Amino acid sequence: MYRCRIKKYKTMEVQVFSSIAEAMKQTVNPGEFCFIKGESMNLAELTKNWKESEATSLKDEVKKNPLYQDGILVKVTRKKVKSYYLRGEKSLCIEGTYSTAMKSISTAMQSNLG
Repeated sequence: MYRCRIKKYKTMEVQVFSSIAEAMKQTVNPGEFCFIKGESMNLAELTKNWKESEATSLKDEVKKNPLYQDGILVKVTRKKVKSYYLRGEKSLCIEGTYSTAMKSISTAMQSNLG
């Protein structure tokens, strides 16, 4: 679990997973974040079709945090899941649930391998 101070007296907790496979087995509820470490992924290839993004919906303390640069930061809301590759300034928004988003990312990863 990573913690990031976003206001003077408020911190944000982020669940941390080492792979997409691990992330798919977990539950991340609306209003929560998770981070999938990039060691097991080719992030440039995976995110090549994602939108260019400055992640304006994230606070600077989160965007510039070195812990979140080499992987995918996932923000879950009630209606959509927003995934960010901060170092590459890319994002992907998927309507639906966390599990739907993880399946989509996993499928994209598999197609990039084959």
